[in-house]
Amino acid sequence: MPYQEQPACPTCREGGLTERSGRYGVFLGCVRFPDCRGKAKIRAPRESRRDGRPAREE
Repeated sequence: MPYQEQPACPTCREGGLTERSGRYGVFLGCVRFPDCRGKAKIRAPRESRRDGRPAREE
């Protein structure tokens, strides 16, 4: 699997964001936790829907 650069943390701008799981699902969290509590939502690709079917073309 090729190496993917981590996006920068929007809060501290020092650490990267990595995939984590929590009470409400999967999210991106700062690797510097607990010193930094920066986080971001994981967005689904535009061409797919939540139920896994492809989006309708308009």
